[in-house]
Amino acid sequence: MRIGGGIDRFWLDGALRITPEQQITFLRRLWNEELPFSSDAQRAVKELMLLEETPDYTLRGKTGTVLRGDGLVGWLVGYLERGDRVYAFALNIETLNDQDLSGFWTMRMKLVKRLLNSYGLM
Repeated sequence: MRIGGGIDRFWLDGALRITPEQQITFLRRLWNEELPFSSDAQRAVKELMLLEETPDYTLRGKTGTVLRGDGLVGWLVGYLERGDRVYAFALNIETLNDQDLSGFWTMRMKLVKRLLNSYGLM
């Protein structure tokens, strides 16, 4: 694999770009421990992804933000575990101009929770 274009941008602009659909496929494979890595390594990654755990559900995910042009691109990808069901998601949002990053994390989490809630999953 080539990671040219910078360690913080190769999946955005380089040869390893990934679509939201590919991210969801990757997350499903991670959850099922079907990636070409040891089960121990995949379980460790899943533990690192823990965002929120309640008696009703577990929410796991990964965020990212990048400055692009005069705006920001932000994402939150992950999955919700509820009982024996798993729901993968990929959220991508963009701003039109440079904004304070401190609210970006909160906005992404609120949007994901609102969307999952609208489907009766949380």
